Amino acid sequence: EEVLDLPRVPGVGPISREANVGTYLFPNVVFAMNDWGYPLMSYWPVSESSTDVEVLWVAPGPRSPEPLWAQIVESFGAILDEDFQNCLVKQETLAADICVEYLVGAQERIIYHFNEHLDRRIGRDRIPAHLLVDPVLGGA
Repeated sequence: EEVLDLPRVPGVGPISREANVGTYLFPNVVFAMNDWGYPLMSYWPVSESSTDVEVLWVAPGPRSPEPLWAQIVESFGAILDEDFQNCLVKQETLAADICVEYLVGAQERIIYHFNEHLDRRIGRDRIPAHLLVDPVLGGA
């Protein structure tokens, strides 16, 4: 097993050392923590079909990054580019009304549930129909 030669956060337990622990910070931040550093990714909707993504790296150690960080950031950028290409295909499929149903992940469900809750709190009768979220997840 290859071990990255980077400064480590003291006291981190084995789960964060050995696994990629994904965390969601409402309403739009996702990060996958480990003991040597991680990206904070903020998602900012621009339109129905476009989102800006900001990536901020957090890591222990000196202010000047280790030489290995350039490789880490470059590799992560390639992974994000691949994800964005997959998102484009999904967006085109959704826009074409090919899918009748679409399963979403945990983070998307949290956002959707929040929007359902807002509609209920505001009053569905007070919101223009084109702005309402279909109440499919339930809740009081």
